[in-house]
Amino acid sequence: MLKFEVRKQTIVNFKDKDVELIHPEQTVIEFNNLKSDIGKICFTKRQPALRAKDCTVVLSSLDMKRLEIASLLADDFLNENNIDTAKTKLHDRIRFFDFIDEHLKSSIDFKNDQSLLYAYKQYSQHLNERVSSGAIINRKQDKMAPRYAAVLQSAARKVISFATGLKDKQIKLTSHIVLKETHKDRAAVQAKLARTHDDVEYQFNCLRSFVDMAHEVLVKNKHLPYSFTRPDHPNGYFHPAFVTNADAWLTAELIAHDSIMDYATWSSNIRKYNAGLTELQIKRKSSTTMYKISYTDSYQASLDKYSTVKKRLANHAMRAAAGLFAMATGTDTTSVSNVEVNTLEFSQTTKSWRTSGTKLRAKGRTVYPEFGVRFVPIMQKILDLRQYILRGLGMESKWIFVKFVLTTGSEKLAKGALARNSPTSLLLKNLYDNFNWVLCSEARDHRVLEINKLAEGDIEKSASLSDHSVEVERKSYLKVHPDDAHKELSSYVDSVHRWAKDKTRTKNKIDVAVLYTGKGDEIPAGQCNELNNAHLIDGFTEHAPQPDCRKFENCLFCDKYAVHADETDIRRLLSIRYLATNIRGSRGTLEDYESRWGTIIYRIDEILDEISSTLSDESKLIKKISREVEENEELDEFWSIHLDALIDIGVVT
Repeated sequence: MLKFEVRKQTIVNFKDKDVELIHPEQTVIEFNNLKSDIGKICFTKRQPALRAKDCTVVLSSLDMKRLEIASLLADDFLNENNIDTAKTKLHDRIRFFDFIDEHLKSSIDFKNDQSLLYAYKQYSQHLNERVSSGAIINRKQDKMAPRYAAVLQSAARKVISFATGLKDKQIKLTSHIVLKETHKDRAAVQAKLARTHDDVEYQFNCLRSFVDMAHEVLVKNKHLPYSFTRPDHPNGYFHPAFVTNADAWLTAELIAHDSIMDYATWSSNIRKYNAGLTELQIKRKSSTTMYKISYTDSYQASLDKYSTVKKRLANHAMRAAAGLFAMATGTDTTSVSNVEVNTLEFSQTTKSWRTSGTKLRAKGRTVYPEFGVRFVPIMQKILDLRQYILRGLGMESKWIFVKFVLTTGSEKLAKGALARNSPTSLLLKNLYDNFNWVLCSEARDHRVLEINKLAEGDIEKSASLSDHSVEVERKSYLKVHPDDAHKELSSYVDSVHRWAKDKTRTKNKIDVAVLYTGKGDEIPAGQCNELNNAHLIDGFTEHAPQPDCRKFENCLFCDKYAVHADETDIRRLLSIRYLATNIRGSRGTLEDYESRWGTIIYRIDEILDEISSTLSDESKLIKKISREVEENEELDEFWSIHLDALIDIGVVT
């Protein structure tokens, strides 16, 4: 039976960039009490670390040929400026070792180029299966996204490049499988992830409401329970019990149990809670007792300026504040946690409507996150909360987003605090209906899209304001939620239609001669009072379709045109309208279509309104004929021939 045990470890601090690794198999890199175990890859039989416990290995499974690659990976790790980037890269590279040891039975020689290239081909095949049908091949494995599979394949090439000296292109050519995210995949993912403008605005208001409430309680010393404003909902009361470390039942039974947010006092809360207890819970009698103890202790603690209750509230508020900052600046998750104090003077920048006062390091350069001047009052409250925390800690810090250290670790807010399943996110879901944490990536996508709108679609200006290239903006950020896209498209179509209508007429309503008796010369559009003497009727401009006796749809704009208020002429008009509607999108731009056919449709509707306004019976007749034309294609004979011709040439399907 295999014996798994904790091996001897050599702890290396992430800040020690010039350290020499004598025993790579023992190497564990530490940063702020968090460890990254690199040396474990030298052992072919290992078990993953569970929570605070270290990785266990079979000592006899040490592969001496892996020592050099472990040393190279450790050096690369230490040369990274950002610990989070280093950990992500290492995690992706270790996945290659995990595959070798699990699927290839550790048979790969890390000193043999061909052996490693064989492993790369097998790994590529494995990743491809995970992308295409992984959930079917192995029910224990979820289907993998193309983007992540491509990242893992690239990480494997990096490991092989370290071990062999081969270039990335050389390694890539050894496998016929090159994983990448297609434009179609990217578009599908982006459409799925995009958030609507109304949704993002609501989530922002929820976070702001929470930060405002915490500022009142922690900075201005308001008593708990405290009444706070909820967007689109009645005010609620924030209770100390919401942030205690009580048993799981408190969340499961109390908060989900019709909520106690509407009750400001202890007595009203306990009455509300007792009223909802099930018969089984009443028999146990333990739930009420635990609730009383938990509530009483937490309420008493809330009277202390730096009680555990208030420290927990401050930590939740700072996570919410970081979320607000990400939404205002478009900063990514890692960068938000690394934002540092700069001047903290929020004056206008060269972009005039943006302000700064903070800084961070990103990709080897100093960046100054900017936000709109309307965010300044919120930022001031965030800084007040920061000072409250630092006074409680009795220290200074260069980081903007800090927290109380309730167990172990640094005062710096970890990037995991901005995850969708973080404790703060779960708390806010209980406090605000339909709350759904906006990830930093979603916030940045939305911000770039809003900037692009303000730039009126000028992608170069938008990219400059967003501080990235035009290509990056076009490929990665201009994604719209289907609901917003529908609204924008509808708005655009309406605006083009209004533009075409306005430029073709000088009057809102232009009359038409409706005949009830007598008869002019019949034409496919209705009646003509004087053939071959066409003139534009007063009220239309030179941009309107010009009267032409060879184009019968243009007769609608002629001063000699008239229409009978009968079935024949109504069907003629509705037939023209049907054809005009169905050729939309067949050729040319929307502007071209609306300038001609959109204007004709509007004129037909105007004429039909004139007919129906004079006789109520005609209105019923118009509706009847409209159904026959639209649903059964019972067109006027002349226009029916035109429809058949358009179908034959593929313009109408």
